[in-house]
Amino acid sequence: MEIHGTADANVPFDFIFNGLEYWRNYNNCNLIADTTTISDSNLEDLSSVEHIIYANGGNGVTTELFKIINGGHTWPGSNISLGLTNYDIDASFEVWKFFSKYDINGLISPPMSIGVYVKQKELVKVIDLFGRESKDKNQLLFYIYDDGTVEKRIIIE
Repeated sequence: MEIHGTADANVPFDFIFNGLEYWRNYNNCNLIADTTTISDSNLEDLSSVEHIIYANGGNGVTTELFKIINGGHTWPGSNISLGLTNYDIDASFEVWKFFSKYDINGLISPPMSIGVYVKQKELVKVIDLFGRESKDKNQLLFYIYDDGTVEKRIIIE
């Protein structure tokens, strides 16, 4: 995954194509990309976004580019403006959304439910950052389940 501005003066946009092509080939993705124009929800940032996806790679992976048209060498969605910063996407969210889909073997498959009994997990306890049991609101809490999974939650009131 790459997020890059076409007006980046530090790392010119043309420099990314070799890396993008490497990953597209390494992942055995389609040679032709699907391109989606992201809604230009912030007209004041003088930039827009295209999401370019090379799909159907091995084990379900994709190679992706968020092309920030007229974007500089900045982090889209950031409150720190170092030039032409795009506010149509949140780069941190997009990076998490992309990488959380995969593990070392490729795309994480959703659990199968046809003909398979899936035991419902049960909450064991809720703890705070210091390991103390807590159910207080307005803080980060860890919900620990009997199947070994942990959910991080913040409930704001």
